[in-house]
Amino acid sequence: MTDTPAPLVEVDGLVVSVRRAGGAVRLVDEVSFSIGRGESYGLVGQSGSGKSMTAMAMMGLLRRAREMRVTGAVRLAGRDLLGLTSREMSDVRGAEISMVFQDPMSSLNPAYTVGEQIAETLRRHRGMSRREARREAVEALKLVEIPGAERRVSAYPHEFSGGMRQRVMLAIAVACRPKVLIADEATTALDVTVQAQVLGLLRRLQEDLGMAVLFITHDLSVLADIADRVGVMYAGQLVEEASVFDVFERTSHPYSSALLRSSPEYRGLAGASLLPTSHQIADTGCRFRPRCGFATGRCEQDVVLAAVPGESAHTSRCARVSEIRIPTGMDLWDELEKGTDDKRSAAGSNA
Repeated sequence: MTDTPAPLVEVDGLVVSVRRAGGAVRLVDEVSFSIGRGESYGLVGQSGSGKSMTAMAMMGLLRRAREMRVTGAVRLAGRDLLGLTSREMSDVRGAEISMVFQDPMSSLNPAYTVGEQIAETLRRHRGMSRREARREAVEALKLVEIPGAERRVSAYPHEFSGGMRQRVMLAIAVACRPKVLIADEATTALDVTVQAQVLGLLRRLQEDLGMAVLFITHDLSVLADIADRVGVMYAGQLVEEASVFDVFERTSHPYSSALLRSSPEYRGLAGASLLPTSHQIADTGCRFRPRCGFATGRCEQDVVLAAVPGESAHTSRCARVSEIRIPTGMDLWDELEKGTDDKRSAAGSNA
């Protein structure tokens, strides 16, 4: 691994809380991470873990939700975005930090051509004329490898496939050459082949434009292709953070291990049930405690994200991380290989 770049984006103690009759509930709880220029940071966790809420808070998209309160800091090149006015944030959003959402068809306006929608961003942030913006829209479509860009700039969203619509969303997001791109489940709705193409395109765009990328997903195997570092989220908290290699090779939190085991390729393993049947989340101590096979009374106390013994760049929110042997991604891979070999041997014996 190369040295971690100097932080371009710093999320520091981010809290998103929502008012309820019984008091405030934290949907994102003291989340902190940083992303360097040209670096890919993966945020992974099951649905409802707070990943997208974190991204929307970073983009300033929760300001109008009266029942929500956002505190902490989100610094872009040292400038705290949470301290900006709505107008100032509108100037930043799309120009310096952009976001691609999961479903491009619901994000694109069916009444306007894709060229008009790309041009709108360019006219808003770069002050281009209609003719200049259209010319740049063609270049943006070429940048995301849409064939026949001069012709397809006049097409409507329904005339594109799902993968091509996602490329259009990328074209809109990178049209103004932002410093940061947030991809929120940007490949989830795509089939495996198209997903690989979009991931490859994202990597190329990042290299060409020097962007920092925050890639949000529930699938750790996707991050293996694109992320440099990974933060694992559960119930609004970061429970593990490390290089993508260490998250697989030296998994240090039981939830990360369970998330790895939930991947389709591991579901055929003997005894590969994901978690105990309880779906509760603890209010105090380790929130994963009711679902964890390693939990003891010590886990009822508050647990902070701390360095794994002997690994300063690897942190975990597990009170027993130095005592227990947590199954890693490599352990699961070995099990999978052994299971495959056993099946081949059995098939050979029956032949």
